[in-house]
Amino acid sequence: MPDEDLPGDADDGSSFSAPLPPEDRLWRHPSEMGAAASRAPRPAPRSPRRVGAALTALAGGLLGSIVTVGLLAVVGAFDTRVVHQRLIEQPPGPESLQHLTSLDRGTADAAAVARRTEPALVRLEATGPLGMMTGTAVAVSSEYLLTSADLLRRADPGQPLVAVLPDGARAEADVVAEDRYTNLAVLRLSGATLQVPTWGSSEGLVAGSEVLVVGAAEENARSSTVTRGVISSVGMRTTVESGVTLHDLLRLDANVVPVTRGGVVLDPNGMVIGVVSTIGKDDAGSERIGFATPIELARGVADSIVRYGRPTEVWLGVDGQTLTAEEATTLNLSGGALITSVTPQGPAQVAGLALGDVITAVDQAPVDTFTALILALRSHTPGEPVVVSIVRGGETRLIPIYLGRRPAAEQERAASASGTPHK
Repeated sequence: MPDEDLPGDADDGSSFSAPLPPEDRLWRHPSEMGAAASRAPRPAPRSPRRVGAALTALAGGLLGSIVTVGLLAVVGAFDTRVVHQRLIEQPPGPESLQHLTSLDRGTADAAAVARRTEPALVRLEATGPLGMMTGTAVAVSSEYLLTSADLLRRADPGQPLVAVLPDGARAEADVVAEDRYTNLAVLRLSGATLQVPTWGSSEGLVAGSEVLVVGAAEENARSSTVTRGVISSVGMRTTVESGVTLHDLLRLDANVVPVTRGGVVLDPNGMVIGVVSTIGKDDAGSERIGFATPIELARGVADSIVRYGRPTEVWLGVDGQTLTAEEATTLNLSGGALITSVTPQGPAQVAGLALGDVITAVDQAPVDTFTALILALRSHTPGEPVVVSIVRGGETRLIPIYLGRRPAAEQERAASASGTPHK
């Protein structure tokens, strides 16, 4: 059987056609490569003018690069050394502190505020049963200091009380007198020239007010001891080691340390608004809770002792506290001193004052707080008559009272507490 012809078969002579020219094919036989190369078009020769222009451009670019590199080398662009710049934040000057109303702007502000008070602070050193004790005193005049009586009470009376001045000089301090009812004492540095701080006011302070507690520099320290905090309570009471209850205190929510006892409490503008009169113990038994006497009362104590050599002896015979805001609102008052106890046969009881009365004025001088009452009384002398304004049962009454002198028993206790000599 003859073979069947398939379409397009290579043996089919009728379908044969001549191959395409080499330049139209994707493949070429090796024998055709030489011919193809001979038929390829040759590039036209370059003009001498174009070659010269190209060489000129190349030379110009090379020269520009050399000049640029030279300039960069001159200005130090290729210097691989690292330059470190130390940035020092300068504390604000005194002029900026005049308008400082908050301590939240940083440590620099707090440090600058505290530094303004350093020249008025003196570190006290005394020897006690457990060794060396330290505290702080603040200048109230060129040679008189005010401090907490706690340090004096714990000190060995046979050992000197040493004051370390801001410039590092050391001198013996003499105790002038102690006021046991505020737990404050006045010292004297003969021949010293002390700088008095800027006094402020405790009026208007409320819980949450920002403060700085500043004490003298610790031994071997180069700056004062500073603690930031707030006033946690106003009008507080606490009983000190002598058994006396202190009134109308500022309780400090700050990490106070022993050296700040007798130190100062500053407002954000650097004004002294209180003196740390004692430090209470926390739940763990550590002395951490600071109590400060409002500066108005503290200065009144200092003025009396500096002027007369002893604390004032005037006596009303009442105990009390500052009205709370709620109590004042209920009574439609701006403030006052609430009587919580009356001493039998004392001047107040003899004149007719009673438990629950609210004193609002002494000789027309307003009394908004218990501290204000103490200050008003201390401006008088024993035996002097005064008119006390009280509110009782919603009615205002005027009560004439002859101020008394502290009973002998209290005077003896005060004398024994304040008369301890330190030589």
